[in-house]
Amino acid sequence: MNNIAVIMERTGGIWAEVSLELLGKARVLAQPSNSQVTALALGHDIGEQTSLCFQTGADHVIVCDDESLRLYNPLTYTSVVCRRLKELQPLIVLMGASILGRDLSPRVAARLGTGLSADCTDLQMNADGVLGGIKPTYGGSILAEIICPVQLPQMFTVRPHVFPRDPVVKFQKSAGGAIEQFTFLDTDRDTALTIGEEVAQKAVCTSLQLADIVVCGGRGMGDRETFGLCEQLASALGGMAAGTRPAVEEGWITRERQIGLSGETIAPRLLICCGVSGAASFTSGMQHAGTVVAINTDPKAPVMQQADYAIVGDVREVIPQILQQLA
Repeated sequence: MNNIAVIMERTGGIWAEVSLELLGKARVLAQPSNSQVTALALGHDIGEQTSLCFQTGADHVIVCDDESLRLYNPLTYTSVVCRRLKELQPLIVLMGASILGRDLSPRVAARLGTGLSADCTDLQMNADGVLGGIKPTYGGSILAEIICPVQLPQMFTVRPHVFPRDPVVKFQKSAGGAIEQFTFLDTDRDTALTIGEEVAQKAVCTSLQLADIVVCGGRGMGDRETFGLCEQLASALGGMAAGTRPAVEEGWITRERQIGLSGETIAPRLLICCGVSGAASFTSGMQHAGTVVAINTDPKAPVMQQADYAIVGDVREVIPQILQQLA
């Protein structure tokens, strides 16, 4: 029982980025004990996509390919995943804290009779060989370590973008590996729930986690009207507006657009922080951002020290000048 299993997720016919990130993290966790990393892939017409699993950390890929798995049905997926995990008996099971993962993981954990550390922002192995899931609690004010030392497997869901794929390059194996076909059974099909169709989103980024450009406003924006400058700048750049926890609490932006320990973890190509002080609870959600630009009247604000480009000035004056240049 020294295997680490990653339940793979597909979105739009390709592997979800969080699944590939978790394969890389599983590879790192497996190195000290020479454990095997197994990717469990469900779907239809998966075909040659298994090669990417090997390139990002898997030793072994188990594929269950059937028309009944083309669309995500929580009851059917739970049946297939649990049946295979009972045979595989992994020590650790990882899954993305996505919409699918947050729905599937508690079902699997309940059926296997084990615990689940959900929505983790880090995974750390302790001296006893027990993996701990690190997650924010009490509104993001502290970090808690959740462990399941008795019941197995140890299950975790992890937020997207907390583990980069780059570090696994040095662990990469050849593009080939063991592929096992896992047969779909009629008993796996649960007809109590029927999925009608899958509707693709419009070609507009509606997910903060997937946004390439993010403009984030903090308490320093002052009021809802001024916060609107962040939305204008985001629109002009073709990106998304976001906020810190104080901005959400003031009602300037919705909670699903919050960045930080109690919000979302993002990895945009460009992040512009406007009136953001840069508390640790916020910066933990932007660690994997590409270029960071900070606008603040306080040159000593923590976010100014972390930014690639720091603009000392009032957002009410700086943002309109940027918008004028973009016009």
